[in-house]
Amino acid sequence: MRGRSLKGKGMASKQAPATRRSLDDCPRPADALSCAAGPSQPRTRPSPDSPLPCDEQDAISWASFLDARPEASARMAEAVGGLPEVGSTFLGFHLIAELGRGAFGRVFLARQGELADRYVALKVTADAGGEPQTLAQLLHTNIVPVYSIHRSHPVLATCMPYLGATTLAHVLEGLRGSSQHRVGDKATHARKGPGSGRQLISTLQNHADTIPLPGHSRLPNTRVTATPETRPTPPVARRGLPPRAPGTRAILDMLSRVSYTEAVLWLGARLADGLAHAHERGIVHRDLKPANVLLTDEGQPMLLDFNLAEDTKVGSGPLSQVGGTLPYMAPEHLEAFRGRAVAVDGRSDVYSLGVILYELLAHQHPFARAHGPLNEMLPRMLAERSGPPPRLRAHNGDVPAGVESIVRHCLEPDPQRRYQSARELQEDIDRQRANLPLRHAPNPSLGERAAKWARRHPRLTSSSGVTAVATLLLGVLLAGFVCRGQMLARSQAVEALAAFRTEQQEAQLLQITRTGDVQQLRRGTELARQSLARYQALDGPDWQQAPDYRHLPAEMQAHLREEVGDALLLLSGAAHQLADLGSAERQEEELREALRLARLAEPCYPDGTVPRVLWRRQADLEGRLGRADEALLLRARAGEAGLRGARDRYLEGAEHAAHNRFGEAVPLLEEATRLEPTHFAAWFVLGHCHANLGADAEAGACFTNALVLRPDHALSHFNRGLARLRQQAYHRAAQDFDEVVRLDPDYADAYFNRAIARHRLGRHKDALADLDRALEGKIAHTRVYFARSQFRHQVGDVEGAEADYQQGLKLAPNDEDGFIARGVARLTRDPDGALADFEAVLKRNRHSYPALSNKAYVLAEKQGKLPQALAVLDEALERYPNSVPLRGGRAVYRARLGQRGGAHRDARACLASDSSPQTLYQMACVFALTSTAQPDDRREALQLFASALRKGFDRFDEIARDKDMDAIRARPEFLQALRAAQELKGREGPSLRPGT
Repeated sequence: MRGRSLKGKGMASKQAPATRRSLDDCPRPADALSCAAGPSQPRTRPSPDSPLPCDEQDAISWASFLDARPEASARMAEAVGGLPEVGSTFLGFHLIAELGRGAFGRVFLARQGELADRYVALKVTADAGGEPQTLAQLLHTNIVPVYSIHRSHPVLATCMPYLGATTLAHVLEGLRGSSQHRVGDKATHARKGPGSGRQLISTLQNHADTIPLPGHSRLPNTRVTATPETRPTPPVARRGLPPRAPGTRAILDMLSRVSYTEAVLWLGARLADGLAHAHERGIVHRDLKPANVLLTDEGQPMLLDFNLAEDTKVGSGPLSQVGGTLPYMAPEHLEAFRGRAVAVDGRSDVYSLGVILYELLAHQHPFARAHGPLNEMLPRMLAERSGPPPRLRAHNGDVPAGVESIVRHCLEPDPQRRYQSARELQEDIDRQRANLPLRHAPNPSLGERAAKWARRHPRLTSSSGVTAVATLLLGVLLAGFVCRGQMLARSQAVEALAAFRTEQQEAQLLQITRTGDVQQLRRGTELARQSLARYQALDGPDWQQAPDYRHLPAEMQAHLREEVGDALLLLSGAAHQLADLGSAERQEEELREALRLARLAEPCYPDGTVPRVLWRRQADLEGRLGRADEALLLRARAGEAGLRGARDRYLEGAEHAAHNRFGEAVPLLEEATRLEPTHFAAWFVLGHCHANLGADAEAGACFTNALVLRPDHALSHFNRGLARLRQQAYHRAAQDFDEVVRLDPDYADAYFNRAIARHRLGRHKDALADLDRALEGKIAHTRVYFARSQFRHQVGDVEGAEADYQQGLKLAPNDEDGFIARGVARLTRDPDGALADFEAVLKRNRHSYPALSNKAYVLAEKQGKLPQALAVLDEALERYPNSVPLRGGRAVYRARLGQRGGAHRDARACLASDSSPQTLYQMACVFALTSTAQPDDRREALQLFASALRKGFDRFDEIARDKDMDAIRARPEFLQALRAAQELKGREGPSLRPGT
């Protein structure tokens, strides 16, 4: 059940998510994903006759955007005036430096103080585009990930990992400069490129120690010489920048060992793979250019800035023909820009990537720079791009004919003759690198094809080649007799491995996300043991003799050994938890079993790669079993071990999460997902941690990422639905619970929480039907009866409501949710009993958000003990520093006690994080209360009150009886704003907003 709000201003009950949870009233921004980059200074739209250099793309893109959506113009103008500056603190982020800026946004290097003071890239833009919803569908190593999204009208802030400040635009600038300085002669420069990938890496590393100057940009409407792209801003020294992320040099070392052309091909293949991932999900980028390709400090290329991306699955809107960067547009994109009804699909992105590859290999743009008025420039650009694709080897003789064929095939003017997908482009690049014939582009050089064959078969070109071929044929004939049996055994082994992985994922989530629930822990351990039994891994260290293991390929065997080690390690942790939660008589037996499992896990890892958390686990268990010397040695080994890769970080983060150390878990799990974006369990556990820290927007984004990897995972839908409930996104929450019910029709908790969402949407009959269905399942019926009592009372069924209330009191709660539900139900009739229920929860879990918030409510509102309530909120905010409801409640209580300074600090923090009508009204109450001692506060109280009404706060009954408003209630401005809101409400009809 939901928690009681403090007259619409205080705390709301919040259930920490996992498998059984209910709603929360918290007004937080909706979850979403997005990416980063920024255009340039705001400009007026140029007339067709005005001179416009071709790099002034942002004026075109954004002006066209506003022409297509004129209603957005005022909102954009308002947003530009509200953009923060370097040195300020914005939505909990301290802005250190500006990494880029554009027409309606800026990208900052920032510290996020509420999450370990980590460095992040924060993109702040006008809240008008669809980029977050677009990127919510994408999760790929070569697409910049997103931590969270934050809204503060009229701007949108997107928080991303800070992976460096170098783009391909910076790399191209450095390459052009170094090449011209080295050669000097233009003719010589045109015929030869860098000898190895070291040139590219050195350019990256030189720029990795710099960032753009804060605030640097071109002046608006300045006539300058056209350039093929936005020039990188001048750099400054790295002093004061974050240390580079603890990554690997594997990519940099690889690139430095190969030729320059091979290095460019590797980058191109990775970008094509990222584009293919987006295209296969219906997303077209439409603004691919060097400035929108981040090159991380580790050398990984990553696509960013999906501001102009189009989701083709939902059809073409008014923006489907505008936007982009002229020098990188395909011919059909230029035609669409001129206003013709021409399709712009993924093949246009392929063209843009071809232009980038050409630039990297030739160190110049494939087409001449355009100058002059826009209506004259576009026809010239179209005419030039309509001819045969330009030759690449004329500018760099080191480029093989096959590579030139790939690039020219990207630049075919007719989309039908071009690569038909980014996946085809990736395949041809990979085939070129592997010395294989191209599959989708012409293979023009017979000599190169012969050389490729020779490199693929070096032995066959030697003097013993004929003998080797004959021996090979004989071996093939003999092997054919046993091949069928081996293939069948291998197929069965691969199927067993897939089943093992699926079962282990579910077992891990059960073992990690609610370790205080003995029943769930036992379900998780049972499933884990069942999956490990496939390989007899619980019987001893010789489990690798199992047939399903031996028939796997060697590479799969290596992965399986480590996965079995992880499974044994996590099972050991669950056994350790059960030792503390079970009976004292069996505690030593459980501890010994936990130690046995940890020892079985150790030999599964290659030498020197045993996870640090495993040594710590063994040390803890040895110590608890009285073997202090062994424990000391193991702790020393743990101190010597470092964190290696995504696996170690996930296991360490999971260990923290299992012990409710969510703040310590978050940075480890975020790093794990950055290093391995397809790590499903890491995304899920990260979402669990964010939710327990009160960061529901971040939690929803993590569960969205998990669903990208496993779209039919019921538990991810369920947990995202809970996060959306707490954000008051009731329609989207109901959609998630619909999916859960479709996937698992017997999931009683899904019916319970869908009932809450439907009730808030005004679908009372459907809500009651869901509660009836929930009562048929295995669920704590206490909270269902209390919920149905509340719903029936609100629809006028007083008799039925009372019957359900009494039935709920008869049932003894058997879990945390049941005590919370009964406590909330008893708030009005039995405050002391309600307080006892919340205390009972805190004895089990002293960090319970709903118990702490509702305890504070009872102390303040029912017993008049404001100092004690403040102490409870102080404790709660130490655990949940991001919670606007908790901080808002504390602001109100401080204001009532006359603590003006503290009340205003809390109020400012709430307003910086959330501008919902509920929060605006609550902060108006804070300033109204303090205005009794300081009349100057009355003005801000009235402004906040008017803003809350304008944004939809319509709880007029609450306003009428709210004593916190008494200080300004008689003011003319108060009455005028209230009367206008009531008249508007009367014209619009009944509202379905929460709380009405």
